[in-house]
Amino acid sequence: MRNGTTSAETQIISNIRTTARPTGGYSMRMSNLSSTGGGFINGCRASAAATSKPCYRANNLSTGRAFELSSRSGAVVGTITAGAGGDTKKPLTTNATGVATGFNADRVDGLHAAEIIAAARTKAGLDADTLDGVDSSGFLQYGGTIPSGTTIRGIVGGRFQNGPNVNAGMGATASFPIPAPVPLANANVEVAPSANCTGSTTNVIAAPGFVCVYPSIIVQATAITANVGVAGTTTLGFQMEWNATVANSQSSVRALWAYTAP
Repeated sequence: MRNGTTSAETQIISNIRTTARPTGGYSMRMSNLSSTGGGFINGCRASAAATSKPCYRANNLSTGRAFELSSRSGAVVGTITAGAGGDTKKPLTTNATGVATGFNADRVDGLHAAEIIAAARTKAGLDADTLDGVDSSGFLQYGGTIPSGTTIRGIVGGRFQNGPNVNAGMGATASFPIPAPVPLANANVEVAPSANCTGSTTNVIAAPGFVCVYPSIIVQATAITANVGVAGTTTLGFQMEWNATVANSQSSVRALWAYTAP
């Protein structure tokens, strides 16, 4: 009927069981023996309104499949065309969240798999050779020595009880976190200000190859000096010394220090 006068559904209701034969088991079968013609076409003019019915609906009222598409030897089973296509068109929707066996997602967020991998490998600012922009060679390494040109800093000193003698000698030692690359001599350990120690307690610096001591707190103390502190290995730290100025009282010197590896 093409005149649009039909006002009721056409129903074909059967009770045909499935069979093992190539045919049988369907209420209706349509076949076209032509090599260029189709077997079935269905058209409608349903709008996008929520109350509109689809042009085609397969509804299984039991637990089996609702539809099956099969192509015996074709390379493409079918196509889904939505107008001119584009990102605003959806080929289908589903509320099922299980894995669709055999489906192959070619893109995620518009990217092919190779593009996703490439983007992950080239994230801006990621560089395994640096940390906060500092090359790995700029960090102190366990078992090594202080890298050339690197400056390390710390605090040395303390507060000690003097005995009955004025000008009694006192001292405190400081250790480097890892050894210096070359041994220190007494001439390489200076108390600021000096030619090789031109900084301050707020700008603790040292010329390459030198330890610079910057006294910060001095209580009942005088004649502050510094040296390697030991007669053996002199790559591990240094010593600061001073004289207590008051007998039977506490004497204190606390200083900041810096060492720059040559």
